[in-house]
Amino acid sequence: MKQRALLTALSLLLAVFCAGVRAPQAASRVQSASLEEIDALLFKRPGPAVIVGMASWCGPCKEELPDLLAVYAALKDKGLRLYGLSIDFEGPEPMQDVADAYGVDFPVIWGGEDAMRQYALFPIPMMLFVRDGRIVERISGKSSRQELEKRLAAFLP
Repeated sequence: MKQRALLTALSLLLAVFCAGVRAPQAASRVQSASLEEIDALLFKRPGPAVIVGMASWCGPCKEELPDLLAVYAALKDKGLRLYGLSIDFEGPEPMQDVADAYGVDFPVIWGGEDAMRQYALFPIPMMLFVRDGRIVERISGKSSRQELEKRLAAFLP
């Protein structure tokens, strides 16, 4: 009886504690897209764009996200167009969990295995720098905040 009361009290305490702790809300929903839709969004719009190949299971991708978000916050009003491109095989849901947990506020598109092959997104994380509809540079691996600031600021129009 005492154990049951103790478990009930601990459960209530945990529920009260967890109710006050909220994960950041994602401003962006992970959207499924065909390769044609991805091409139109990323390669047929004027101006430069940066695409970050990522996946929910990729540790370095998640490690880089806080720095990427900070740099995006500093540069988005200066013209930075940044897109996440998820290559998760299971659909957009696993990456949505990551986007929600980190409060990702740049657009994230799910392209899955087809996108991984089409854009040669391996290893990840990988950044593709697109100018005039062409990939002009690729950077694979996790980058530091200083590297991200330098490269992304230099790529702005």
